[in-house]
Amino acid sequence: MKSYTVYLFRHGLTKGNLNAQYIGQTDLPLTMDSINQLHTLRGKYPYPEVDAVFTSPLKRCKDSAAILFPRNNLITIEDFKEYNFGEFEGKTAAELQDNLDFRDWLQGDMQASPPYGETNAQFMHRVCAAFEKVISGCVQTGTRRIALVCHAGVMMTLLTCYGLPEAAMANWQTDPDFARALEEAAAAGAVSVSLGKRILRTESAAPFVLACLSYEYGLRFYSGI
Repeated sequence: MKSYTVYLFRHGLTKGNLNAQYIGQTDLPLTMDSINQLHTLRGKYPYPEVDAVFTSPLKRCKDSAAILFPRNNLITIEDFKEYNFGEFEGKTAAELQDNLDFRDWLQGDMQASPPYGETNAQFMHRVCAAFEKVISGCVQTGTRRIALVCHAGVMMTLLTCYGLPEAAMANWQTDPDFARALEEAAAAGAVSVSLGKRILRTESAAPFVLACLSYEYGLRFYSGI
């Protein structure tokens, strides 16, 4: 049985993050403090050696990935971009609190969307389709250790859609620079794998949480959280 490991990392901080703004596809750079912090983390922790690094095309992800994985070429995936917040882009929740569209969107209905943005369903399908394509390619090519440097919305969507035990999106919140390692155990080309009560190993590395990913009539994350 082959083992495939996927490490998920959220990008470092931008000014938009510090200002608590909704920053989706605006291409903000990392702050200098965040760049310095990423270099510090890279020097302090033994970040994993990986065979491939996938990232959003936005600068905050690409620049974070280049710092954390300087030996790897970056593979950009267009559909790993953050959510399209439409008219909410660049605004804070406080600024939008009296906006009726914002209130409706916060209810989480899959067909809800910011004006001129994408629906929650569109975002989910975009991200999951891209991720499954990446995983399928890794299994086909035998690429066994990969990193994905992405956005909070992308990480939360993946873990909400595939996470076991199931949890609401709010339960998958992650801070910038925080990483989750997702370990996949599956025979190459397998459709269904039974992992039973497998005990996940721990690693002394960058601050991440181990979980397990398997094919079981589609992708599933088995969370160790």
